[in-house]
Amino acid sequence: MTAEEDSGPDNNKPRQTKLVELLCACVLITFIISGATGAIVFMLANMYPLPSLIFTLQDVKLYAFNVSTTKSTVTSNFQVTILCEHDKSMISPPFYFDQIDVYASYMSQRITEPTIVPATYIDTSDNKVWSLYLNGSEVSVTSDRAVYLAQDVIDEIMLINVEVTGKIGTRYKNSKHQNPLKVYCRAYVMFGNNNDDSNVVGWDVKSSFIDKWCDVEID
Repeated sequence: MTAEEDSGPDNNKPRQTKLVELLCACVLITFIISGATGAIVFMLANMYPLPSLIFTLQDVKLYAFNVSTTKSTVTSNFQVTILCEHDKSMISPPFYFDQIDVYASYMSQRITEPTIVPATYIDTSDNKVWSLYLNGSEVSVTSDRAVYLAQDVIDEIMLINVEVTGKIGTRYKNSKHQNPLKVYCRAYVMFGNNNDDSNVVGWDVKSSFIDKWCDVEID
């Protein structure tokens, strides 16, 4: 057998096979390392419970309210005061808020535009009191909601929800993990002209009955 025959293409197959096997092994090792790293980060992020947050609706003032059944729109102006507390007795990694909005809703439909919570309010180093204005100009609602709202004004009582939405994140070394945050606070607003309550600002508000404890959901 000549030298040309010994160095033919068939003799290169073992070398090519080894190269393919080496590449496959490198890819497999990369996947294993990536998967293990992801699993470790996930375990560390979930090693501690999520922060225990308590939201309390302290006050609701209504400055203006108008509903149009012909246009199915609502115009309103609220001022709400919310206390956000962190139960520091619970062990949890450092956390932060992200993209926090507050708005008023009626029967699962928004009646104000979302108000962005200022950065000074969402500093998690201490408990914070949020004092926010919730405004809506001709916010569209379904026709049946407009009818219900108009009837509530006639009945001089209305149940609204003050909702907080956004994200809460936790940090562990260089890793971050975020969870959706939803808070629901209920308040009954009574309409009328005869009232001496100092909490009343709007001419058409009689008083507010607040379910102070809010429902907090962290998914």
